[in-house]
Parts: sequence; C-alpha cells; structure tokens
Amino acid sequence: MLLDLVVSITVNLSEQRLYATRESGEELVYVVSTGASDTPTPVMSTEIERKYEIATLLGPGYAIDDVPWIMCPVENPEHCIHPNLSDTPVGEPASLGCVRMNEEDAEELFSLVEEGTPFTVINGV
Repeated sequence: MLLDLVVSITVNLSEQRLYATRESGEELVYVVSTGASDTPTPVMSTEIERKYEIATLLGPGYAIDDVPWIMCPVENPEHCIHPNLSDTPVGEPASLGCVRMNEEDAEELFSLVEEGTPFTVINGV
C-alpha cells in the first residue's frame, strides 16, 4: 500500500494549529505550541530540509538528548517541529521558537513527511 504523503505544511500562529495537506487532498490538523512572545516562531516560507528520527535538541542554554521525530526547515533551521518536551500542554504559545506537537502527532507527521516538503508559517488566515 502506498502512503498518502504530506505535500505541504502550514503553521498558523494565531490559531496554534499545523495544517498538513496530503497527496489525496485530505488535510490533517494538529494542535501545536509555537514560540512564546519573547521567543517567537518566525513567519517563513521554506521547506523541510532535515529529518531526524532521534537527535539531541540544541538551543540557547540547553541540550536535550534523544528527542524523536525532529523536522527542521531550510530557513531558520533552529525552529524545528518536534514533540512537546515540557509539562505545558500544546495549544498556547510557549516554546523557544520551535513548533511543539503532542508526541503521537509528531510521530504520525514525521512518518508522512519527506525532506523537501514545503513548510510555511503564517500569522493568520
């Protein structure tokens, strides 16, 4: 059976939602957490450059080992999509600029995305 891969990803900052459009046209919608007001997720139009099944997540003042399902864009590669690693629930801006997802959602999306998939972050509609 062929996978119905994701052909584009859009993160809507005002909605705290990630929209993943599949080859079939089906749209998957995930609740996410983007950057807090003092560490915002930048608006961008780029593509997923690298996927890491498991890696160390690095940022200013931290290094978290063994983080699964990381996807990083060409533009602003420090602002990746990855599982939520905090106790803060997703749905509100709370990250250091990355796009956090529930772990199960991050695993599902990772399995459906190829490197080179268009990735856009917008402020609203």
